[in-house]
Amino acid sequence: MPCPGADQDGMKASSRSVLTRLAVFALFALLLSGCTMRAWFDIDVGEDGSGTFDVTMAFDEEFQALMEQDADGEIDWTDPESWEETGDGGLAPDGFPDEAEVRAYTEDGFEGFTVSMAFDSVEEFEAMIEEMSEDDSEDDFPFQLSATDGRFELSTNGEIFESADDELSGEDADMIPEELLSNLFDIQVRASLPGELISHNADEVTEDGTLVWRVDPLADEQASPQAVTEVSQGSWLIWVLIGAVVVVAAAIAVIALRRMQAPEPEPTPESEAPVV
Repeated sequence: MPCPGADQDGMKASSRSVLTRLAVFALFALLLSGCTMRAWFDIDVGEDGSGTFDVTMAFDEEFQALMEQDADGEIDWTDPESWEETGDGGLAPDGFPDEAEVRAYTEDGFEGFTVSMAFDSVEEFEAMIEEMSEDDSEDDFPFQLSATDGRFELSTNGEIFESADDELSGEDADMIPEELLSNLFDIQVRASLPGELISHNADEVTEDGTLVWRVDPLADEQASPQAVTEVSQGSWLIWVLIGAVVVVAAAIAVIALRRMQAPEPEPTPESEAPVV
């Protein structure tokens, strides 16, 4: 059964305040069962420090029906610009870098979009996060990433977004049974770091090594992702040695091939003996 309508004003993309407003908005709706919003933050880092930072916002069919009830026009859930065209406020990713890529997201019955930002180094990631969090705005991402001598560390320096529980009175919170809230949010921080996993406080580590933290916006204390990995220096030495052997072998093969293809010199005629 679709959820009943509610006000959408003031929603903006790419921020923890978006999640807070959506949480409060949803908590005051009735019959929340079946409505789910998804917000995933994916950080993927390679051994050279380059990688991608993806932010996904998506909603299931029931949540879409809820938000479309008061919309002025049809909403394309895979296009953030469609939100602005409805006249009910925007969910456009205006807080992200200009070079960010926006692509459609349709998985597990959810529809929405992913904003993908590439970075060439850990320093560039830090600069990108700082740029999106300048002026002490609420629309920030508290992720920190560092790399030193093959050791990678992911941490946070604040809450991923303000707790929705802070804006609810005890009476308001008691109006909605806890079991109805359990399926309302699917908010995750997901990280893939290079090397061997040394320490972490993730809720799950998938088969491919991705660390997953599940964020509860109603918790008194927000999840604070922490993880450390280390790239073995020995593995780098092995690959360097293998590379050197390959180069030497190739050089020897080229020299041998050139010798085989070189024409043989003509024999020198023997000088005739003088006639006596």
